[in-house]
Amino acid sequence: MFSFLLGCLLLFLLLSGAKSVLRGNPRVLAMKGERILAAIIFITVIVLLLAGLWIVALIVLPMVLALLGLHMLWNPALPNMALPRFRTRYLDAAIDIRTKQMRAQVRSGKHAGFNLDKLALEDILGLFNEFADDPESCSLLAAYLDRRFPHWRKDPHAHAHTRQAGARSTHALSEEEAYEILGLQKGATVEEIREAHRRLMKRLHPDIGGTAWLAAKLNAAKELLVETHYKNSTRSN
Repeated sequence: MFSFLLGCLLLFLLLSGAKSVLRGNPRVLAMKGERILAAIIFITVIVLLLAGLWIVALIVLPMVLALLGLHMLWNPALPNMALPRFRTRYLDAAIDIRTKQMRAQVRSGKHAGFNLDKLALEDILGLFNEFADDPESCSLLAAYLDRRFPHWRKDPHAHAHTRQAGARSTHALSEEEAYEILGLQKGATVEEIREAHRRLMKRLHPDIGGTAWLAAKLNAAKELLVETHYKNSTRSN
């Protein structure tokens, strides 16, 4: 009985501490929250196991996940949500939101079919010259490098390429592209569109490791789809 009460007390203290963290600086939480919450869950389960509460540990673990609001690990909402996908003239890329890892492949040009994961930094930097006539591809390439080589912009040969990546593009999204960027299937509701946008911005906003280009694409995709949805609703009425 004493072990049970001790375990419950410690669990309460851990959850209280976790809630305090969640009420703290949201930017810091967004950047480091995964590790902090994972550590809290790990400690909680260890405490219960040490108290001999094996069954309770197995029961409490999903409760802890739910209470802490770990949507990345526990949230079946938006079942039709796929990996957000970004296509440009030269590149086709998808982002795993849980890990923030990006997978990209060259779509056209001299290196068509090449998987960027198999190329060295020097080879990838050389692609900026090949993509020079398409600012969108340069911006997407820079976003890929930010994830795989966080310090690539310090490379002496990268300065000119960062200017290419920052060039403004006049490319207008299609409805199909907008759905792919938000990881949604055609026909998603306005609520699903806004929820997908909210989740992705939490992971890809420039302030928490994303890029301005990715954030702009997410905003443009949401605005296009919401506007299209309301236009269709007005016509049907």
